[in-house]
Amino acid sequence: IENMTDIEEKQLSLIKKNPYNIWKLLYYEKNGGDKVSENVKLAAVELNGLTIEFIEKPSFEIQRKAIVQNPWSIIYIEKPDDIIALIAIIFDPSLLKRRQKRYIEEKLPFDYFMTLSLKIQKKLIEHNPLFSAIIPNLHPSLVDSIKRLSDIGII
Repeated sequence: IENMTDIEEKQLSLIKKNPYNIWKLLYYEKNGGDKVSENVKLAAVELNGLTIEFIEKPSFEIQRKAIVQNPWSIIYIEKPDDIIALIAIIFDPSLLKRRQKRYIEEKLPFDYFMTLSLKIQKKLIEHNPLFSAIIPNLHPSLVDSIKRLSDIGII
């Protein structure tokens, strides 16, 4: 990486040893220590997506890298972008079964997957029509379109 400072280099080496060191680095930063760059945060979530838990207001890119590494890291994102939610669910449809928070640190509302927007539901079904069978609280307009598809024998 070009123009990497000595501080960033030291932080990256700490992250490579253990991505959960991001917690310490961000704690020090909050208390007047060295700033933690986007690169260092990205390195942490690339190694372990769940470390996004410690990153306040993660950028789209940090969210994306975290859920690609571990789709369940979405539970530590308070308001994930629709695209982030789509990717996470496509990578691990079992997320749709989430009904409650298991850990107090979870930032995603417990009912997030039970109240998916029509837009996200549509995109999931476009990706794979079988999602219509597992999306909780499927939007009525989608129920009708699925019924039409089944009536003509497509699914």
